[in-house]
Amino acid sequence: MKTRRFFSVAIVMLLCSLLLMEPISASAASYGEQNAARTAKLYLLSGAFSKKGLIKQLKFEGYTGKEAKYAVNHCGASWKKQAVKGAKAYLRSGSFSKKGLIKQLKYEGYTSKEAAYGVKKCGANWKKQAVKSAKAYLRSSSFSRSGLLNQLIYEGYTRSQAQYGVNKAYK
Repeated sequence: MKTRRFFSVAIVMLLCSLLLMEPISASAASYGEQNAARTAKLYLLSGAFSKKGLIKQLKFEGYTGKEAKYAVNHCGASWKKQAVKGAKAYLRSGSFSKKGLIKQLKYEGYTSKEAAYGVKKCGANWKKQAVKSAKAYLRSSSFSRSGLLNQLIYEGYTRSQAQYGVNKAYK
């Protein structure tokens, strides 16, 4: 197990060093733009970002708006793939309805199309998500069956998903 972890860390370190040495393009990009693009690539290795979210993060790091925009346009990201990655990350940390997850991704800066794509391709089982949500509500608050059903519907689950969640949570 330790060998596998060391090997994974070594690969990540190698990829990062290659990214830092790789010229971004043969264009007349400034050093700031090239550095911003390298930084963007490193961020994309570590987590999911929307185009807007990555611009915001790069600006926070001190890059200018021009450098940040250059970076997101030259870092090679597929924003749809980033949305899938983001959706999967959210599902690992909590429970979401399909509508709720689309709304969250849009809040993170993904376009409507990117968010819808990410949610469609993330592999979620919405009934299982409804069960997780129902159980979480019951742990933190008191709900009648009908109250819980209405809460899940309010959160964006379909009636059948919400009913499934309530039935499983009350077992």
